[in-house]
Amino acid sequence: MKLTPQKILIGIIPFVLLLKSVSWPAETIEGLILKGSYREAIQNYSASKTLTPTENYFLGICYQESGEARKAENIWQTLLSGPENERSLLALAYLKSKNGSLIESEKFFRQFSKDFPNSPYQPAALFGLAETLFRKNKNHEPQESLTIMNRLRRRYPFSSEAEKATQFLNRESGPYTIQIGSFVDLSRAEKVAEELNSKGYEAYLTRALDLSVSYPVRVGNFKDKKKADNAGQILKKNTGTEYFITK
Repeated sequence: MKLTPQKILIGIIPFVLLLKSVSWPAETIEGLILKGSYREAIQNYSASKTLTPTENYFLGICYQESGEARKAENIWQTLLSGPENERSLLALAYLKSKNGSLIESEKFFRQFSKDFPNSPYQPAALFGLAETLFRKNKNHEPQESLTIMNRLRRRYPFSSEAEKATQFLNRESGPYTIQIGSFVDLSRAEKVAEELNSKGYEAYLTRALDLSVSYPVRVGNFKDKKKADNAGQILKKNTGTEYFITK
């Protein structure tokens, strides 16, 4: 699964996406980034000696998007000991992945998950780590990558990364799942998933949009319907839970 510039931009500056609801003057570095005017931002800001850590972080984004990865890396490295260390560390992880430096990328992603366990960027970090491990170990069993993708969609079920993790797991582990039910009440769906997880089943929530919002609870990925049904029969025997197979 290739990391495109768009995916990387979403992964390393999710905060910038929120800026779209703010009316920024075009001459600010944030405004120039939203316009895609990376070169103009570099011209306006690179010589300044009074940039804030946040402005420096965004300047790194501009260098990366302009193809000057080394300058972006140098900026983010200097920010690791300051107030922009969280986003800079994640930016470095994605930059190294994009450049094919998968060992370094893995190191940065793991460090991020360890240092910032409650970060709002954890879904992006987990997805980046799983994807990097999959690319790094593509000739071997990608078990750790699959485990992380499963963890991601369980912990952050309504994140955009959870949707991408589900697409990844459908492709690599199989498109069939065991569905326990679909609930209008989110708290009820969460309770059902928690009970199944406490019994050793990797249950996760999704969100379905039809005439109203509902929350399906599902378990696993399977290559074919028969394997899914066999696993469903065992689940029913052990838990008494009814199910059906979905794809």
